[in-house]
Amino acid sequence: MKIHIIGGPGSGKTTLSRKISNHFNCNILHLDDVAYDKGDFDRPTAREYRLTQVSRFTKGDSWVIEGVYFSWVGSSFKHCDRIILLSLDKCSRRANIIYKLATRKDLTIEQREEQRARLLKSNDQFDDLFKERISGFLKKFENKIVTVNGSEFDPKELL
Repeated sequence: MKIHIIGGPGSGKTTLSRKISNHFNCNILHLDDVAYDKGDFDRPTAREYRLTQVSRFTKGDSWVIEGVYFSWVGSSFKHCDRIILLSLDKCSRRANIIYKLATRKDLTIEQREEQRARLLKSNDQFDDLFKERISGFLKKFENKIVTVNGSEFDPKELL
């Protein structure tokens, strides 16, 4: 099974990707790890690097890719069996972001606050970005899309 999960910040992409990966025993590619050098959001990677990493990963027989990105992951959308679109409302995503960051012990207070500000800003902009650009990009893949409205999901039911 080849799955691409897309959704706004705090929509549950990482949680669902882990559930699917465990269920199907396959690898996960977190697009934030490809988009930014060593998780440093001030150091984005080059577009060519991103394209190469996604292309290599999608050559596998079974995988899960998750992230909010769309413009440089066309090979993933093309080669996947399903695109799971997590459509959680802005307030719920915001609450998830705040909760997730509060539980991260690997970050300093300053790092947590920086990530919180960045993610909340991205969350505030996501719905407009989806309407203006992402939805149009996904139209050519609409036969693969499963939309999930809410935070409770069973990976087996989605596939």
